[in-house]
Amino acid sequence: MKPQLSICVPTYNRSGCLKECLDSIMVSVSGYESRIEIIVSDNASTDDTTDIIRSFQTKYPWIRYCRNDSNIGAEENFYRLFTLATGDYVWLIGDDDKLAQEAISIVMNSIDRGGGKHNLLVCDYSKHSKNFKEKKAEFGHGFNTVSTITNHNDLMKMFGWRLGYISSVIFKRPIFLSSTKQRYEKYYEYGFSFLYMIYHGVINDCSALYINKPLVCNRMDNSIIHDSWKYFVAGISIILNDLKNEGYSAQSINRTKNKMIFYYVIPHIVSLKIKGDLTIHKWRELFYNYRKCLNFWFFCVPILLMPSFCLRQVKKIKHTVIRLKNV
Repeated sequence: MKPQLSICVPTYNRSGCLKECLDSIMVSVSGYESRIEIIVSDNASTDDTTDIIRSFQTKYPWIRYCRNDSNIGAEENFYRLFTLATGDYVWLIGDDDKLAQEAISIVMNSIDRGGGKHNLLVCDYSKHSKNFKEKKAEFGHGFNTVSTITNHNDLMKMFGWRLGYISSVIFKRPIFLSSTKQRYEKYYEYGFSFLYMIYHGVINDCSALYINKPLVCNRMDNSIIHDSWKYFVAGISIILNDLKNEGYSAQSINRTKNKMIFYYVIPHIVSLKIKGDLTIHKWRELFYNYRKCLNFWFFCVPILLMPSFCLRQVKKIKHTVIRLKNV
């Protein structure tokens, strides 16, 4: 029987995290085995990932394990899972995240109640320290009620770049496959190809359900990003610009960018100015991508024009206040 939900786990050299991830999935999936498939795509790990998977297959032989001959990159490994999945819905879960015990039950009940009409489900998630010993935040998205979103611009205004957190998004396969592989590959270097595909897929048919329960436990500070400016300041903005050209309103895109300015742009500007690494190229990227946002002119430009020694003093004062507050 065709599965209703495909749970897909991309992994690479995180056998310890992967074991915790799969343990949580197997606890959560209990009672729904006949409606779900689980696929793990190993990106040519050099640790004991294969042994971990084989140990799970001994107890759960229906887990599908696919190993790439070589490391094909994270984004390509994601795409491979999308092509391997056969379920009506796909849930891509990071190998270092964990599912709440009731996660599968809530998702499957949500799908059943909606009669399969929702083509996108977004669940909330909790944030944890790297070793899961401390909960940093109860809610990642933090909206109060379950809600249905039927307009793609409203979806953009509500979630913005945060739909790029793959573990919190469940979608129908046609949503992801509505665009071409070439379009997906265009954003490889920015690490958010998934974000583009989801937003592109709902332009003409948006029926999203937000589940306000933290169904995923996010392990924070567990990824190494060598050029966060490229990913979070320039990359996401480039994707948003393309989405505007494809049918998203300027209002919804600019609203998302204005929020990004506080989350990502300003901290990066301050850090680079203090280090003396804010190049002319980055100035141009900022102006090109954010010039239509009010927050750029009200906040970014004054910071850009502020002498570096002033920023260093402000940073020292901030750290002092935080330290005193903690004391």
